[in-house]
Amino acid sequence: MTQVFNKNTHISFLLKLSPDITLKSDYVRKSLIRRLTQNIHTALQKICEKSDFTLIRKYDRLELELYSIPKKQAVIQILQCISGLAFFWEREQFELKDFDDILAHITPKLQYLQNKTFRVSVKRNGKHNFTSNDLARYIGGGLLRRIQGSSVQMKDFDYNVRLEVKDSIVSLLTTRYEAIGGMPIGSEERVVSLISGGYDSSVSTVMMIRKGCPTDFLFFNLGGYDHKEGVKQVSKYIADKYSNGYVPNMIIVPFEKVMQEIIEKTEERYRTIVLKRCMMRTAETLAKKYKYSAIVTGESIAQVSSQTIINLSLIENALHDTPLFRPLLTFNKNEIIEYSRTIGTNTFAEQMPEFCGVLSHKPATRAKREAVLLTEKNLSEHLIRDAVKNTIIEKMDTLRFATEEDIPIQSVVNPNQVIIDLRQPHEIKKKPTPFTDTEITILEIPFYAINEKFKDLDQSKEYVLFCSKGVMSKSHAQDLRQAGFTNVSIFKKGVKCTKQS
Repeated sequence: MTQVFNKNTHISFLLKLSPDITLKSDYVRKSLIRRLTQNIHTALQKICEKSDFTLIRKYDRLELELYSIPKKQAVIQILQCISGLAFFWEREQFELKDFDDILAHITPKLQYLQNKTFRVSVKRNGKHNFTSNDLARYIGGGLLRRIQGSSVQMKDFDYNVRLEVKDSIVSLLTTRYEAIGGMPIGSEERVVSLISGGYDSSVSTVMMIRKGCPTDFLFFNLGGYDHKEGVKQVSKYIADKYSNGYVPNMIIVPFEKVMQEIIEKTEERYRTIVLKRCMMRTAETLAKKYKYSAIVTGESIAQVSSQTIINLSLIENALHDTPLFRPLLTFNKNEIIEYSRTIGTNTFAEQMPEFCGVLSHKPATRAKREAVLLTEKNLSEHLIRDAVKNTIIEKMDTLRFATEEDIPIQSVVNPNQVIIDLRQPHEIKKKPTPFTDTEITILEIPFYAINEKFKDLDQSKEYVLFCSKGVMSKSHAQDLRQAGFTNVSIFKKGVKCTKQS
């Protein structure tokens, strides 16, 4: 006889598999269930001892017995994020004696049926001297008599009372929890996903994980502490929550010099496309080096100027033979944002600075292939090779985060200090700094070049970083201070400047 545990010392869950698993052939289904079982074990052992739970594998389900009551909520949260599970039930089990005993067990737990409509569903497995309908009718009638104001309704009911009978054990399914479905991680090939920390790339990354792909994270660092650390944080969140069964890599490619050359040497209206083509080439080099089967992006048709069908085709054509997957290709922006709320990445996206948008003032929406190839010829041949050479790779479970520095904020800029304007030349021309016509020295060093050029400045001076909104100046001040430069502060709007006499 199957052992039945006391509810006060034991919690039982019935785990339902995704249709992506159950609809497979018998051989494939068994293989996928084995993989899923391994992933669940790995995930639960992050918070549980081996003696805290038992996981039992069945034909179309898994049964989890949890012996550590205080860990219940943490276990539920983990199970909801394991790909391959469609949903799961918390259940209460007791020994089958007779119909009256079943009714006596479940009635106290169903008092919420007062003044509500319900029906009783019974699933039965094993040899019994009664049918599922016999038990359902008896329990339904008994609940009507014992619970005030309740009524049976076979359609449009308020509650479905679910009972399962397997041999000599009865289960009352009490609470249903939704999971993410899909396929167990490791059932598909490894991929690398470009992540910028915004809504799109975070959602597309989770979607690939959900389909069973062990997914590594690829970030192109265009410059700035806040952006890099923000992307690391959202990547760590996704890895910890959804990548159960696989420890991803965080790949950071320094791309400031690539962007600098693109801005200095290519036609403005094609810069964003050229940048993304350079990213594709770099990603493909890494994919071949580390044996990724595909590259993933969060691009969606016509969401921004570089994502028209013509431009998307031009970007993809930068690849030679590595597949490019775009899970969000036909999604609307509101659908992407809503999904990001579901998976919990929206709070990161809302605070993430965006750098790509500063490349082109009037970007081409229907770029000509010949024109893009022509302007790309101005770039150095070693550009991609150097970026790959300086790539940093860390395992997500040991990912290091920089300690944020306390950046001084200047409310008054003194003549002995030097302003560094981080904006691009066209921005400066459109709107000069508030320090124009003052005795304060102004250096114009675009944000993508500041980390490289700052070390060559006179380090006996104090430098105040300036940008349009204060986001970029703070971010680069963090980078410089992390590099050991303490003579850096940032400008705060509303500063009073000393006028020349």
